[in-house]
Amino acid sequence: MTWPARSALAAVAVLSASSALLTGCGMVNRGESYAVVDGKAITQADVEETRAAFEKLSGQPLASKDVLDALITAPFVVSQVQASGKWKPDANFAAALAKFDNPSPTTRQLLEYVFIRNSNALDQADSTAVITALRKANIQVNPRFGTFASEANSIGLQERTPDWIATATAGAKTSGQ
Repeated sequence: MTWPARSALAAVAVLSASSALLTGCGMVNRGESYAVVDGKAITQADVEETRAAFEKLSGQPLASKDVLDALITAPFVVSQVQASGKWKPDANFAAALAKFDNPSPTTRQLLEYVFIRNSNALDQADSTAVITALRKANIQVNPRFGTFASEANSIGLQERTPDWIATATAGAKTSGQ
């Protein structure tokens, strides 16, 4: 192999490695995505527009993290309950949806999720099916929101302290030696 060919291959390898680092090891543009669920991005705009719409209607502040958690779980719950025929949008849902100014698809889906949760349409079999689907799903979360856990006793976003951040107790132990 000639020097220019080796040089070109080396450049491609360096660009590929730096590209993987910049894209966050496969996460779709972390600057704009709060999460990616089975390849579908939940963008900052999705979360913030949905949060603002629900805040405006309810008059209550909502944390972006809580909205993101619900937006990750909502498609699994809505799909399961609609497939089982236990809930379908009705007149009450339509009236609630009409109160939103030009609701986005994520706002609509979150409202469906809220209605399902409030109607108790999700029984034990449905819950098990949703947990199974969440466990099988490829869910990547922007690290600023933690990680997504799908253990039997803990479903949803979990805060985490990255291992590169020293805790106060760890710092105290090392400074006293």
